Amino acid sequence: IDADPSTSAIDVIGLAPPPASTITPAPQRLTMDPKNPRAFAADENSGVLYEIDLDPLSPTYNQATSVAVGPAPFGLRGLAVNADGTRLFVAAPHRRTFGSGAGFANSDTEHILVLDVSIDPNNPGKLPQLVTALDAGPTPGVDYEPFAVTAGKDPNVVTFTNRGADGLGFGYIANAK
Repeated sequence: IDADPSTSAIDVIGLAPPPASTITPAPQRLTMDPKNPRAFAADENSGVLYEIDLDPLSPTYNQATSVAVGPAPFGLRGLAVNADGTRLFVAAPHRRTFGSGAGFANSDTEHILVLDVSIDPNNPGKLPQLVTALDAGPTPGVDYEPFAVTAGKDPNVVTFTNRGADGLGFGYIANAK
């Protein structure tokens, strides 16, 4: 995102962790809201979500706010906003993407987090709120590793992939609204 189109360089929008957090921001995935001028970024190393205001008429244009969401002790992966811009779906696996410290334990449950991102004209600073954490697969302890999330034209349908369990690699969420 070019935060200052008057310059020849591509400018960046700074990301800051939520208050009282000591994490270093590590955005991995980005998705656009199909109905509202904003984007969301998922932090790879923690359960932090960044919301970026893309409305040029807004006083917070090209600024990001952050909010901790979870359960997501090993970060967030793919994310998508449903077609009517009211729900955000985010993959929250129980392992790190790369490196040591995978974090996997057989008792861990992996999730697709569902957040309310509806616009409230009476509360313009409203942050995304967790609605529910859906299990990424039918059996606890299986290494599903939910990864990519996709929303289509129907606001009630969202799909996701589980890259750790090839035989169970595709998930379908109905009544996603």
